Parts: sequence; C-alpha cells; structure tokens
Amino acid sequence: MSLDNRQLHAKSTGLDALANRATALAAVPLETIFAKDPMVRVSRRLTDGTGALVSDNFYWRGGTLADYRALDGLPKVAITLAASEVAVAGGQERVVRVELANRSPTPALNVKLMLVNGSGVRILPAFYSDNDVTLLPGETRTIEVRYPASAREAHFELDGWNVAP
Repeated sequence: MSLDNRQLHAKSTGLDALANRATALAAVPLETIFAKDPMVRVSRRLTDGTGALVSDNFYWRGGTLADYRALDGLPKVAITLAASEVAVAGGQERVVRVELANRSPTPALNVKLMLVNGSGVRILPAFYSDNDVTLLPGETRTIEVRYPASAREAHFELDGWNVAP
C-alpha cells in the first residue's frame, strides 16, 4: 500500500507449512514498486486452514534512506482508547483490556500504550500483551495489561510517530 492508501501489490498464496519450520514465501517485488512509489507499507498475514490469524507482520519500506522522510509528512492521527477492567487476579494484579481504534484514513505508526499514575510517572512493572503497534485505517487492536493492584490513580497515555496528543 502507498502512504495514501492505494493498493500497489497484492498476492494470496495457499501452502502447506510444517510446524516450527521456516517456509519460504514469494518475495514482494519492491524494486518494481519503488519505481513508482518510493515509500510503501507492506503487510504480511499468515492464516491457518480455517482462516484464523496465525501471524501478522507490518513494515514500512523506502527505496532509499532519504525516502523514509515521507513518514514525517503523515498527518497526526487521533486514536480512540477504551479500557475496561477484566479481573483482579488474586488481589495482587489488575488486568485491563484496552481497545485502540484508528478511525482515520491515515495509518498510525508506532502507537505505544503507557500506564501511568496521577503524576504521569509510568507504573512498573506492567505487562502488555502487545505494544508499539501500527494501526491501519479503520483497524482496532485489543491489548491486555497486567499491573500491581496496589497502583493508584492508574490511567493510560498514548504516544506514537504520528499520534495526536
């Protein structure tokens, strides 16, 4: 995909892959694509026979180092955040499920969720099921966060390459 959401290349391939083994896939023809669009987004998803997602990889690639400067021109994106407590595990930990949503037409890069206290200091230890993610236009992602139940005034902040404050 281009930075303005034009599809530049798509390919879907069925294959049989053995567990715990590397399986070579066809290369994305980046050199051909770079001739027209020097900065692109590459998404590779692996699903099983039932269509369930097994692996999801996302990259942004430039033809040259200078082409990465195009990322500086991405508009700021407002990310929607909704959090709900799932459980208090044994009175020692809280578990919170956070849904992040990108409702804009622009990808949000390096979206990072941070758990902080009332003074804005990070609460540690905190364990995230995922973090530092890219949210494509219209995409939502759910992240679970575990942290000590003793933490007070806990709330979440977001940061990212082109994430609006």
